[in-house]
Amino acid sequence: ATALSMSYLGGAGTACLFNCTDVTQKAVNLVQESRIITAPDGFRFTQNKYSPNFSNNLESTFPYKGRSVDSVANSLRAGEINPSNLPIDYIERNGVKNILNTRSTVSNIIAETVPKFVNRTGDPFFEQLLNNQLQKYGGQVFDYIVKSLGSSIK
Repeated sequence: ATALSMSYLGGAGTACLFNCTDVTQKAVNLVQESRIITAPDGFRFTQNKYSPNFSNNLESTFPYKGRSVDSVANSLRAGEINPSNLPIDYIERNGVKNILNTRSTVSNIIAETVPKFVNRTGDPFFEQLLNNQLQKYGGQVFDYIVKSLGSSIK
């Protein structure tokens, strides 16, 4: 752990009310697991974190549902998935291209592949998806995104 994290997690001169060694290791693991992903040039994410797995919605026809982002990225890198089969939908508003497929985008970025971007501007279904997402974040869009790690340090 860094000196900064140690000062918050029971380092020298602080009171430790729990097992500091265990908490420090958990903090180190969380930092190592996190990944900051920058949006492609001209694009913005519409959320500030992403789930490590694609949705497993039973009604979905998405071929990679339930798979991890890293697993899909590995398949993209190995040529088992063509980037055109993992399109990135976006809507352009006020000169900003807002990404609708966060995990697909992240998989392509991790794999260092050239994604297929699909402009959905004007399509009522996709416009509503964007409206719903922007409402969750007060209209903010983001230059970068991080992996959601689930639970906090306990």
